[in-house]
Amino acid sequence: MARISGLSLRVELLDVPDVVYRDLWIPKRLTWHQLHTVLQLALGWENLHRYEFRRGTERIGLPRSSDPHPVTDARTVRLSAYPWLADSQLTYLYDFHDGWRHRITVLNCAVGNRRQPILLDGHGVCPPEDVGGVTGYREFLDAITDPDHEDYALYRLWADGHYAFTGFRLDEAVKLFDQALAPRRRRTRQPTGQTITYPIEA
Repeated sequence: MARISGLSLRVELLDVPDVVYRDLWIPKRLTWHQLHTVLQLALGWENLHRYEFRRGTERIGLPRSSDPHPVTDARTVRLSAYPWLADSQLTYLYDFHDGWRHRITVLNCAVGNRRQPILLDGHGVCPPEDVGGVTGYREFLDAITDPDHEDYALYRLWADGHYAFTGFRLDEAVKLFDQALAPRRRRTRQPTGQTITYPIEA
């Protein structure tokens, strides 16, 4: 089996009360947009909002005419087009309203036998979507950890299915991650012979 060039990455969610990180191996043939999709799966976000990678002065995402700064189109550039060094860092922003910041650290540059990304380790869970940024998340945590809080029941109901109340479990996370990335062979109901194109396939 051919050896595939890749990156071992640690992705950390910043500014939250608890430690939240994921360790992954990523093939460098992925585009930046595919990397975004992988990070959403690994972290437990729901891919509902805009995102942007910041590497030095460069911004990489999905450009819009209203953007105040030039943005490289993440769908058209592969990770392999960039030089990578161990211990280098970049920033991954998700949801410009709530403002979730992630620090990505390159642990090492390595080869692997799998074409698909691998979830290696992790800790902690990300906030539910649209909780209101860091301030709203702290209020959410205050409520759901105190059954006597006046908003306890409301927040539990609101976040059910969107927040891992039991915490992060690596075995379950890896199973879901691998299932989401598994190649599909079903065909769409589009014209005969046209297959589904999945964003993670390298």
